[in-house]
Amino acid sequence: MQIIETIDWDYHFDQLAENDFTIVDNFLPQEVYTNIKSLFIDAIEEEQLTKAGIGTLSKYQIRENIRGDEIMWLNRNDCNEEIATFFSIIETFIPTVNRSLYTAIKDYEFHLAHYPAGGFYKKHLDQFKERNNRILSVIVYMNDNWQEGDGGELKIYKSEDPDDFELVAPIGNRLAIFRSDSVWHEVLTANKSRKSLTGWLLKQPQGLGFLG
Repeated sequence: MQIIETIDWDYHFDQLAENDFTIVDNFLPQEVYTNIKSLFIDAIEEEQLTKAGIGTLSKYQIRENIRGDEIMWLNRNDCNEEIATFFSIIETFIPTVNRSLYTAIKDYEFHLAHYPAGGFYKKHLDQFKERNNRILSVIVYMNDNWQEGDGGELKIYKSEDPDDFELVAPIGNRLAIFRSDSVWHEVLTANKSRKSLTGWLLKQPQGLGFLG
């Protein structure tokens, strides 16, 4: 499975290099997107997701005043065809990223992330203080017919000025990529169910400690 060739990746890699983030619409092939979204909805209805926490290792804790989503980690060694297809796209994507951005990404980790109505995630970095394994954050939104007023925007802070930010609507099949160690961001309060396939591209193989 190849990454989408109709996307101008040179432009988006330039954006990543210059601004530390970029937004790509229509990232996944439509059939792949539809199948994963269906799987996601089933997982929510079957209550397969668990409350997300913050921190790692001994500092991991549930803090609903900071983070209000629920997640389900995806295991590449034990997954269905839909997720396996997505992983094959990511595995094709990683060498392209490494060549274009001179990174040394070696692995990845992903989970399903669901924000029920009222859910949010306060301003944070995706890089842990105890571990610096995450290079790029990768989010594929799965919210069809998202409207202004539905909330749940990704708020990316572009500088230390709190008024210098960009809001990214979590519309279906939109991809957000940003530097895990430098881009401060938050998820604004969702006014209805908000879904994303969220993960990180890593400089070392996953499994080197608890992943929070």
